[in-house]
Amino acid sequence: MAKNEEIMNVQKAFSKNYLPLELLMLNDKLSNSLPNGGLPIKYKDTLSNDDVISLEISKQGAKKPIITPVLLYYDDERVKLNTGKPWTPYDRAVHDACATLYEAGYEYFTADMVYRAMNGLTDKEKVSPQARGAVTKSLDKAMSIRLFINYTNVQSAYKRGKNTEIIVDSQLLAADRLRAKAGGYEVTVYKFLRKPLLYEYNQTTGQILKIPNELLKTKSIKSTEDVIVIKSYLLRHIEAIRKNRRNNHIRYNAIYEELGIEDPEDRANRTKLYRIRESIKKLLDEWTEKDYIKGYEEYDKRGSKGVIIRVMDELE
Repeated sequence: MAKNEEIMNVQKAFSKNYLPLELLMLNDKLSNSLPNGGLPIKYKDTLSNDDVISLEISKQGAKKPIITPVLLYYDDERVKLNTGKPWTPYDRAVHDACATLYEAGYEYFTADMVYRAMNGLTDKEKVSPQARGAVTKSLDKAMSIRLFINYTNVQSAYKRGKNTEIIVDSQLLAADRLRAKAGGYEVTVYKFLRKPLLYEYNQTTGQILKIPNELLKTKSIKSTEDVIVIKSYLLRHIEAIRKNRRNNHIRYNAIYEELGIEDPEDRANRTKLYRIRESIKKLLDEWTEKDYIKGYEEYDKRGSKGVIIRVMDELE
């Protein structure tokens, strides 16, 4: 495609002037296992068959686990040095937003659009350079990590197609990066080359949450990287509580771990942990006001252990 034609296509795409009304959250075992080293990421030059992991997927009604062979690897060892942690819960939130934009029909997108989709913002609300930089770093990482996955067994178990072998080896985010003018400014634009791979896999299992924008946009707290991770964690668990009506306790330590805090007992972390708990309570207060939950309360040792979530239609 000629450069001028590409620029015209970008400008046409950005004339849509709307963003999705809800965020897709991928909630299968593969997506849940990736963050914070749950699945190791190897290097292309040292790969062997022994590196392939047999991920066991549970399905309601299935007599035995579904085996899904997977392998994550970097094309270039320099990626790890440039991006920090291999794959974090924040990267997961960014990837969810990319899947949301793809499903909404966008072929081209920017880091600002991803940030807005993550936080339920409109295209009129500005994105800070710091937020844009964090998203850009995450997008670059997703474009540099490849996933080999054989989900033939999953496809069959979920009756999406019998006797069909499906083996994919692609970037977590297959996209081109280009510079183009949009709205009078020169910006970095990404172009989807294919459906985000984790989203494609999730469509087979159907384990996708849909979160309304009104729950993502919070007035009482700024959407920092940590807050975005906390928000994502809470929403996933509250959705599970609403669906299963089982354990409605959310442990603070689980959220600390999600944020990469290795030793919550270290006194040096005291101020940070307090701020995290305050962020959790502010989010839950807003969601109570919006009637997403009925309320919450802290439990154990003067509130240091976690929160109990009360959903709207639970039995008294």
